[in-house]
Formats: sequence, C-alpha cells, structure tokens
Amino acid sequence: MVNTGEFMMSRYREVAEIVLTYLDNRDRLVRLLCFLELPISYRTAL
Repeated sequence: MVNTGEFMMSRYREVAEIVLTYLDNRDRLVRLLCFLELPISYRTAL
C-alpha cells in the first residue's frame, strides 16, 4: 500500500482488515508479510 498513492487511502480500513485476517496463518512468511504490507508510522510525543 505504500506505493499506491491516493488510490487506496479511501479503502485503507477495508484492506487493513483483510490483511490482518492473515495474522493467524500458520506460515511464518505470511505473517511477516502482513506487517510489511501495512504502512505504519510512529510519532514520538516529546
């Protein structure tokens, strides 16, 4: 989703829910790709 631009922003929640359903997959690689697929940025509060 990082390279999709504004196209996927309106569908982010739907896509995130679908991707997160694969977190319980027994394959380690599938679980890893779930985390890599969703862009997550952290802000540090100072």
